[in-house]
Amino acid sequence: MKQLYIKSYNSSGEFIGNITDFQVGSFVKRINGGLGQLVFAMPRKLDNFDDDGDLSLGNRLDLLIIDEDTGNDARKVYAGFIEQQRPVIIGNREQVNIRSEERRVGKEC
Repeated sequence: MKQLYIKSYNSSGEFIGNITDFQVGSFVKRINGGLGQLVFAMPRKLDNFDDDGDLSLGNRLDLLIIDEDTGNDARKVYAGFIEQQRPVIIGNREQVNIRSEERRVGKEC
């Protein structure tokens, strides 16, 4: 069985914590273009979805997977930065949709 979790780091690079209560909406990896965006939903109340600071704009996110191929070791499959937080209310259910983008620094060869 696959397990996904996200490690969150603030803008200074300090580890904030692991995020496990999310649902992946989409994940993009471009051929010869690297990583694209990661979109996921956080089933948290709108008033306090970022109390721990784990979902602040600009935070670095690493998406990791553990499955039968990795054993007890997690493998990082995505790294990016939070670019957008979008609150959503569907009926009586609240959630926040998060969009993360890879940031490239410098010139590519």
